[in-house]
Amino acid sequence: SHPCGKVTGGEELVAAMLMHFKGLGLGREQFMVVRKLFEPERMDLDETAIRDLELFETMTRRDSKGSLFSVINHCLTPMGFRLLRWNLARPFVSAKRIRERHEQVGNLLDLGESVQSKIRAILAGSPDIERLLTRVLAQTIRPQELARMREGLAKMHQLSRLLWEALPPKEKKLRELIDQLRGSERADRKSTRLNSSHQIISY
Repeated sequence: SHPCGKVTGGEELVAAMLMHFKGLGLGREQFMVVRKLFEPERMDLDETAIRDLELFETMTRRDSKGSLFSVINHCLTPMGFRLLRWNLARPFVSAKRIRERHEQVGNLLDLGESVQSKIRAILAGSPDIERLLTRVLAQTIRPQELARMREGLAKMHQLSRLLWEALPPKEKKLRELIDQLRGSERADRKSTRLNSSHQIISY
């Protein structure tokens, strides 16, 4: 009698969930991708492992201060904060992916302190674009939030231009990432038109 039947690949579960959202009258456009329940290249740490490793809080005081996350977290955006937390709880087990990650981090470090300072200056104060985008797709975003969305997209475009100019041509992986960031330019222009219609920003 389970609504999804005997789930093997998860397709039935996804279909039932989307139908549930449709029944509630909620939009489904914000679902860009469906992640696998288990990713072969990652290890999903259970609650016991997360607690024993003190990833997010200490065992004795149950305090975030002193945890691994508190030591390495230097994120300047809400998106980075969530992504770092997600990656800590699901570390790579693939040697290839680990080497790729080390190489990408090394390439960013090789840019030098001057470029790194500019990157951090751009990221500082960035709005939560992921959550604002959800409001855009659900058509519930307010004019003030739309202004913040435009501000964040402009920052992403500025960041992509900085990295494109600073990275050597051989860094293919990072340049592919920059190409994704450059897609924000189109969204930025669309957001600008929406802002003009709401008359909430003037220059």
